[in-house]
Amino acid sequence: MFSHANPKALRNHGRNIADDQIDACARTDGVIGITGIGIFLGEDDNSTATVLRHIDYVVQRIGARHVGIGLDFVFRRGADEYPPGFEPTDWWPPQHGYVGRSNFVEPERMAAITDGMLALGYDDEAVRGILGANFLRAAEATWPS
Repeated sequence: MFSHANPKALRNHGRNIADDQIDACARTDGVIGITGIGIFLGEDDNSTATVLRHIDYVVQRIGARHVGIGLDFVFRRGADEYPPGFEPTDWWPPQHGYVGRSNFVEPERMAAITDGMLALGYDDEAVRGILGANFLRAAEATWPS
């Protein structure tokens, strides 16, 4: 499982994955969660159209059964969740495009993403899978009950 990854073929970023990794994930009946972080989608482009382009690229390559959505949205309600001495640039190095705050796809956009998948011709089963059922299937197959 790649819980938060986008195709490197559409955006060459070190956190994204190559086609051979995408193919290998499908061969193990795994799931790739398209992330909503702008710098992994494009030049800090978190538009719905760009998210859909990444979803569709992977669907066309390996099938909807192996695609999910891992927005990676962070709710920061002022809590200091970082350890003492935490240095953000150690986790998000500027030389890799982490400058300032990257744009994220917010959960409120899931309806538009769903509408976009339907407009692309995905059937209800494919949409349900991408919206979460594929992750559930992979988790049930992997974790003991």
